[in-house]
Amino acid sequence: MMRFGENMELYNEYELISHSKLADCSMFIVDMVYRPMHLHKEMELCYILSGTCRVSTDRQSFTAGAGGVLLFDAGAGHEIWAVGAPARILTLQLSHGFCSRFYPQIRNVRFGCRLLSDCLSEDALHTLQHAMLQAFSEYLLDSPQAMFACMAQIHAIFALLLQGVPYRVLSDTENTTQTRNAERMHRILHYLETHYSEPVRLSEIAKTEGLTQTYLSHLFREQLHIPFQEYLARLRLEAAMLLLRQSDTTLTDAAYACGFSDPKYLNQSFLKNLGMTPRQWLQENRPAPTGETQSKEDSRTAQHILTPDECRALLDAYGIMPDQIDNAGKAAKILDRLDKRKREGLTTPKQIRFLEGKGFQHVGTWQFEKAKNLIDRIAANGWRVPMDIDPGTYKGV
Repeated sequence: MMRFGENMELYNEYELISHSKLADCSMFIVDMVYRPMHLHKEMELCYILSGTCRVSTDRQSFTAGAGGVLLFDAGAGHEIWAVGAPARILTLQLSHGFCSRFYPQIRNVRFGCRLLSDCLSEDALHTLQHAMLQAFSEYLLDSPQAMFACMAQIHAIFALLLQGVPYRVLSDTENTTQTRNAERMHRILHYLETHYSEPVRLSEIAKTEGLTQTYLSHLFREQLHIPFQEYLARLRLEAAMLLLRQSDTTLTDAAYACGFSDPKYLNQSFLKNLGMTPRQWLQENRPAPTGETQSKEDSRTAQHILTPDECRALLDAYGIMPDQIDNAGKAAKILDRLDKRKREGLTTPKQIRFLEGKGFQHVGTWQFEKAKNLIDRIAANGWRVPMDIDPGTYKGV
C-alpha cells in the first residue's frame, strides 16, 4: 500500500477538459449526482443548466435550481447533492493566478460561497450566464484566437463579480495562511480519494504532515466543517453509489470494495445521508446496462463529465438542450434579449452597470446614444458626474 505523502503532487481536482494554451483555467460540463464536502485551490463558478441542487457550505445550506449560478471561493469547503435527477452544471474553475498577472491584489480577494441571484440584478445575472456560455464555446476551440476571446469573457466575468458581489480583501499574512492550509487539505483529500477502500488512519496522515493528530483533526473541521471520520464515510458512500449505479454489484460486495468494514455500515450511511436504504435508492437510480459505456465517468465521484464532443453538441443548440431544461433554453433567451436591445437602440448591460453605479436610475430604459453621450461627459470630467447633473432625477432624455 502506498503510504501518505509518497510521490504525491498537489491534486488538481478536475482537469478533464484541458486547454493547451490557457493556463490557470478549467471549464467543463458535469452531470452531478453527489459530491461530498470538498474544496479546490481555484475559485469556482457553477451555472446550473438543468436540475436542482442542494448545497452546503460552512455557513449555510440552500437549494438552487436551473439558471442558478453558484460561486465558491478557492479553499472554501462545499457539498453538492442533486435533488432527484442528476443536475447538469457548467463549471468554470479559475485560479487567482489567472487575473493576478494583471491585477496582483486579486489573489487576496474573497467573495465567500453564495448563490449569485442573491446579490446580482436579473440583468447582471443574465450577462454573467451568457459570458460563461460564450467563454466555454471559445474554450473548446483551443486556438490562439479563441484563447484571447475566452480570456476576454473571463475577465468580463471577474469584473462583473467585483462590481456586484460583496467581497473582502485579506492581508498578505491571512492569504498566505489560507493558501497553505488549502494546499495541505488538497494533499490529504487526494490521498483519501485514492485510498478510501483501504484502512486510513488520521494519525499517519498527521505524522506525514508534521502535525499532531489533534491539530489536524481541528484543521479538518475548520476547512471542511465535518469530522474526519464522517468525511471518510461520505467518501465511501459516494464510491458505493457510483459502483451500484454503474454495475450489477451486490450491496455486500460494494460495501467491502468501498472500504466499509461491514455491509450494515453502508446501509446506515445511506439512511443517514440520503434518508433511504440502498435498495430504495437503486429503484430511483437504475444501474447502467451491462456493457454500456460511460464516456467520461469520474472514478471517485457520482458524476458524469461530458466529453468535448458532447459539450459542443449542447452549445451548437445554444439553448443548451432547451427541451430538457426547466428554464427552456435560457442561453438562447439571453442572446435574443441582447439582440433585441441592440436593435431597439437601448443601453447595453455595461452602460447600465456603469451609470447605475453612479446613482442614475432606470438606465435600462434609456437610448444607447444618450447613455454614451453622458458617459463621455463623465469621462471628460475626470470620471466624476458633472455638477449640473443630479443622478437621482436625471431621465436620460
